[in-house]
Amino acid sequence: MDPDPQVLLEQAHALLERLMVERDHWLAASAPRLVNLPPDGTTLQAIERDAIEQALERSLWVQYQAARLLGITGRVMSYKITQHGILRPAMYPRRWNINNQP
Repeated sequence: MDPDPQVLLEQAHALLERLMVERDHWLAASAPRLVNLPPDGTTLQAIERDAIEQALERSLWVQYQAARLLGITGRVMSYKITQHGILRPAMYPRRWNINNQP
């Protein structure tokens, strides 16, 4: 006796759904992460500060270039640097030293 075509179709559909869920799970698990959380966790503020510091280092402390790396404006970058209390390292002197200020 031949199997019922409706039953075969339902079984094939269920199998396909299971394979798609497994594929999606595998793809999500293998995708690179932008942030690797430490085992004890962290705060969004710490993640933001780290991203800003990385962008500043990569841009050699040219703030507008660092801002572009993060998709924000130069004004927002300046605000975030002040908000987080990030200080310019001595190895990155200011481009425009007005009145010989450090």
